[in-house]
Amino acid sequence: MDHHTSLEETPYFYDICAVVKVTDGMEDSLGEKWRKDPKQIWDASYEKINVEVEEYVFDKTGNYFESLVIRALPVTIWADEKQWRKIYAYTGERLFLFITVIGSGLCQAEASWGYIVTENNYLVPLTDNYSEEMNSYGGRKVDVYKEDLLEEWETYQAEKNYERAICHAILQDTGEINWENEQCGYVVLKEEEKGEGEVQVSLLFMKSQFDETGECVGEQKEGVMELTLKKEGTEYEIGSCKIAYEEELNRQPEEGWVVEIKGLLKEVGYPSEKIQEELLYSRGRIDQKIQDEQSDQKKYERFAAGHDKWE
Repeated sequence: MDHHTSLEETPYFYDICAVVKVTDGMEDSLGEKWRKDPKQIWDASYEKINVEVEEYVFDKTGNYFESLVIRALPVTIWADEKQWRKIYAYTGERLFLFITVIGSGLCQAEASWGYIVTENNYLVPLTDNYSEEMNSYGGRKVDVYKEDLLEEWETYQAEKNYERAICHAILQDTGEINWENEQCGYVVLKEEEKGEGEVQVSLLFMKSQFDETGECVGEQKEGVMELTLKKEGTEYEIGSCKIAYEEELNRQPEEGWVVEIKGLLKEVGYPSEKIQEELLYSRGRIDQKIQDEQSDQKKYERFAAGHDKWE
């Protein structure tokens, strides 16, 4: 089961998490067969189901629509995926789902980490073929599951905002930041809490600028920074910021922060090949994140634009 998404990873992989009520289910394709034996739902086929949202846990799209259209998820890769990818839902059923936005007004959902919500708000797994971690929430109240999910969601938000604040600090001296043409990476050398809601970070960074063809403009720059971040909830704001580029380090007056950060650089072996690899990996990872966010934003705009036509 190691290849399956864990609970702490769900905010990274899904666009929406919500408790929904099915308003147009899949039982119509069964006709009288369904009325005689509800278990026949497992043989039903459907193109889409319509749901009303009772409660959002998170919605990355920012739309918080009252209703959603969930299209059937095609399962063609492995036979055992049918046991945990496809959801079965009849009109009136309440579900706790993770949902992926796929295009103009449409979503998809799968059984993984999904539950039927009973009349008394207990959880029944939509599949028992996914992971023991998922099964362990079966029989618990919705609020127990939601509390754990909100904790993971807040951690995800805080990590994203922390990284973005550091990137802003690294790139801000170039004026207005153009995420398409500027890249940066960093290695944290020391992180220390300085009073309530304040974090001091010492780091080594690199940054590069690229033209429209993807060619590097000028030299890649490396340097060190001592940065104070003020945290409120999951948000981070830049407080104080001291910076020195590699070529300036030896010419800097021996201020306290410079002396300390030189010591930290020596400890990690800078400019060793290992540290250079870490910087390059960080730059690539951050750049990929920015590209993914931009792609998601376009997808969410298409989703919002097409929502009304499917209602």
